[in-house]
Amino acid sequence: MGQARFLFIVATVIILSGCENLQYDDFYYLRYKGTDMPVVVRGNIPSGVFIIYMHGGPGGSTYAERAYEMLAATEEKFAMVYYDQRASGNSQGKTEASQINIDQYIEDLEVLIAQLDDRYTPEHIFLLGHSWGGTLGTAFLLKEGNQEKVDGWIKVDGGHNLSKDAYEMSRDYVIDHAEAVIASGSAKEKEVEEWQEIISYYDGVETWDDPFFVIGHSGHVGRANGYFHDPANEEGLIDGELIFASENNIIAYLLQNLNVILHMDIWNLDFTSRLSEIEVPTLIAWGRHDGILPVELGIQAKEAMNLPDKNLVIFENSAHVPQIEEPVLFNATVIAFIEKTLSEK
Repeated sequence: MGQARFLFIVATVIILSGCENLQYDDFYYLRYKGTDMPVVVRGNIPSGVFIIYMHGGPGGSTYAERAYEMLAATEEKFAMVYYDQRASGNSQGKTEASQINIDQYIEDLEVLIAQLDDRYTPEHIFLLGHSWGGTLGTAFLLKEGNQEKVDGWIKVDGGHNLSKDAYEMSRDYVIDHAEAVIASGSAKEKEVEEWQEIISYYDGVETWDDPFFVIGHSGHVGRANGYFHDPANEEGLIDGELIFASENNIIAYLLQNLNVILHMDIWNLDFTSRLSEIEVPTLIAWGRHDGILPVELGIQAKEAMNLPDKNLVIFENSAHVPQIEEPVLFNATVIAFIEKTLSEK
């Protein structure tokens, strides 16, 4: 019996060692400065290539990306690291208002990278930042010494510019949509009145530095299909299972989200003039129909960084979330960029 068991173990080891894309899941908390930030490492850990996913918000979560396996194809090739930022998603502990600032979030990311190095000793680390995650990733890379910690940067509809100019682009997206609906002649009287009220919402507002205004504006962007180009792609993302039968505490999530929105002073940040300082290989991915951070901002980033045209990929059938609306193309784009970057090292 002992010999048989030994032979079985040896055979198992041989079989597993031949699995090029062996999949793993790992879960732990990053405890730092009074906050426990959940970290999920999923995918092909033996590849030695780790991609840190930075969620949007601020105050969002990585739950949707994990639960709906939006990056499953990428996980087959590489390891994905999903973490909920301080005072966001499923993070726990008491975060003081004084800690809700971009410098602290950069420091948290630095600690996460150091922990990944200790825990897994990855050969390569890439950052992937979506929306607010693009803001955070940009700020991280512009801090002295941080670019040497990563091998590449993937910015997805990311907010490198949250200035008055960016606000005006987003505002105009909503107003243009509203005026088109009204002019179509097909909208019912009540709908026309609602869109007229939305247009008047922007009267006298020159920027989006009021968090409550931003919340209202975000709702108008959503109604104008500025988050999801095809509204059907949003169906099922928030359902009874998410609210009642998942790891998420939806009430805590919403309260944390509001807390971060109220205290994170990022509106009017603009890193455009410094983007040329980022020298790591960079991919910019953007939805053509993004209403909250319009595609002109993606073009602006590409030009500021003097990137070749191929390093700006515009997803023609997406708004703010191409990873949801065009997952096959999105995964293929990310994989191709990382493989090319590694082949040129």
